Amino acid sequence: MPIVGLADRVIFEETPWEGPLGDIIAEFEEFMVMELKTAVSKAPNVKTINPDLAARLVAWTIESMTHHFVLYENDRFDDEELIGEISLLVGRYLFGPGKRSRASGKS
Repeated sequence: MPIVGLADRVIFEETPWEGPLGDIIAEFEEFMVMELKTAVSKAPNVKTINPDLAARLVAWTIESMTHHFVLYENDRFDDEELIGEISLLVGRYLFGPGKRSRASGKS
Protein backbone atom coordinates (compact mmCIF):
# COMPACT_ATOMS: atom_id res chain seq x y z
CA MET A 1 0.00 0.00 0.00
CA PRO A 2 1.44 3.41 -0.93
CA ILE A 3 2.34 5.70 1.97
CA VAL A 4 -0.47 8.12 1.02
CA GLY A 5 -2.97 5.27 1.24
CA LEU A 6 -1.55 4.15 4.56
CA ALA A 7 -1.78 7.67 5.99
CA ASP A 8 -5.35 8.04 4.75
CA ARG A 9 -6.31 4.73 6.31
CA VAL A 10 -4.78 5.61 9.67
CA ILE A 11 -6.25 9.11 9.75
CA PHE A 12 -9.75 8.36 8.50
CA GLU A 13 -10.42 4.70 9.25
CA GLU A 14 -8.36 3.58 12.23
CA THR A 15 -8.20 6.67 14.44
CA PRO A 16 -11.21 7.08 16.76
CA TRP A 17 -12.15 10.72 16.24
CA GLU A 18 -13.87 11.61 19.48
CA GLY A 19 -14.22 14.83 21.40
CA PRO A 20 -13.49 18.27 19.99
CA LEU A 21 -11.57 17.11 16.91
CA GLY A 22 -14.28 14.61 16.00
CA ASP A 23 -16.86 17.37 16.40
CA ILE A 24 -14.86 19.68 14.13
CA ILE A 25 -14.64 16.99 11.43
CA ALA A 26 -18.38 16.27 11.67
CA GLU A 27 -19.20 20.00 11.54
CA PHE A 28 -16.97 20.47 8.49
CA GLU A 29 -18.62 17.55 6.69
CA GLU A 30 -22.07 18.97 7.48
CA PHE A 31 -20.94 22.42 6.28
CA MET A 32 -19.86 20.90 2.94
CA VAL A 33 -23.21 19.15 2.57
CA MET A 34 -25.12 22.35 3.35
CA GLU A 35 -23.08 24.28 0.77
CA LEU A 36 -23.83 21.60 -1.82
CA LYS A 37 -27.51 21.68 -0.87
CA THR A 38 -27.59 25.45 -1.39
CA ALA A 39 -25.93 25.12 -4.79
CA VAL A 40 -28.24 22.28 -5.84
CA SER A 41 -31.31 24.19 -4.65
CA LYS A 42 -30.37 27.30 -6.64
CA ALA A 43 -29.43 25.58 -9.90
CA PRO A 44 -32.46 25.63 -12.22
CA ASN A 45 -31.15 22.78 -14.38
CA VAL A 46 -30.61 20.25 -11.57
CA LYS A 47 -32.79 17.20 -12.05
CA THR A 48 -33.44 16.09 -8.49
CA ILE A 49 -36.50 16.11 -6.28
CA ASN A 50 -34.79 16.35 -2.90
CA PRO A 51 -31.83 18.80 -2.78
CA ASP A 52 -30.81 17.69 0.73
CA LEU A 53 -30.59 14.04 -0.26
CA ALA A 54 -28.90 14.89 -3.57
CA ALA A 55 -26.26 16.97 -1.76
CA ARG A 56 -25.57 14.14 0.68
CA LEU A 57 -25.37 11.54 -2.11
CA VAL A 58 -22.91 13.71 -4.03
CA ALA A 59 -20.75 14.36 -0.94
CA TRP A 60 -20.76 10.70 0.14
CA THR A 61 -20.05 9.48 -3.39
CA ILE A 62 -17.07 11.78 -3.85
CA GLU A 63 -15.71 11.01 -0.38
CA SER A 64 -16.16 7.26 -0.77
CA MET A 65 -14.59 7.10 -4.22
CA THR A 66 -11.69 9.32 -3.26
CA HIS A 67 -10.90 7.26 -0.17
CA HIS A 68 -11.15 3.99 -2.12
CA PHE A 69 -8.79 5.15 -4.85
CA VAL A 70 -6.31 6.66 -2.38
CA LEU A 71 -6.27 3.50 -0.27
CA TYR A 72 -6.43 0.75 -2.88
CA GLU A 73 -5.71 2.05 -6.38
CA ASN A 74 -3.49 5.07 -5.89
CA ASP A 75 -1.00 4.03 -8.55
CA ARG A 76 -3.53 2.67 -11.05
CA PHE A 77 -5.13 5.89 -12.34
CA ASP A 78 -3.96 9.43 -12.95
CA ASP A 79 -5.45 11.94 -10.49
CA GLU A 80 -6.82 14.16 -13.27
CA GLU A 81 -8.46 11.16 -14.95
CA LEU A 82 -10.12 10.21 -11.67
CA ILE A 83 -11.33 13.78 -11.10
CA GLY A 84 -12.74 13.87 -14.63
CA GLU A 85 -14.63 10.61 -14.28
CA ILE A 86 -16.08 11.48 -10.87
CA SER A 87 -17.10 14.87 -12.28
CA LEU A 88 -18.89 13.13 -15.16
CA LEU A 89 -20.68 10.81 -12.76
CA VAL A 90 -21.84 13.62 -10.48
CA GLY A 91 -22.69 15.91 -13.40
CA ARG A 92 -24.84 13.30 -15.08
CA TYR A 93 -26.61 12.50 -11.81
CA LEU A 94 -27.43 16.15 -11.14
CA PHE A 95 -27.96 17.48 -14.67
CA GLY A 96 -28.82 14.45 -16.79
CA PRO A 97 -26.97 12.89 -19.73
CA GLY A 98 -25.06 14.89 -22.27
CA LYS A 99 -23.69 17.53 -19.92
CA ARG A 100 -20.01 18.39 -20.04
CA SER A 101 -17.73 18.18 -17.08
CA ARG A 102 -15.59 21.24 -16.42
CA ALA A 103 -12.76 19.02 -15.25
CA SER A 104 -12.71 16.62 -18.17
CA GLY A 105 -14.33 18.54 -21.03
CA LYS A 106 -16.11 15.28 -21.85
CA SER A 107 -19.83 14.81 -22.26
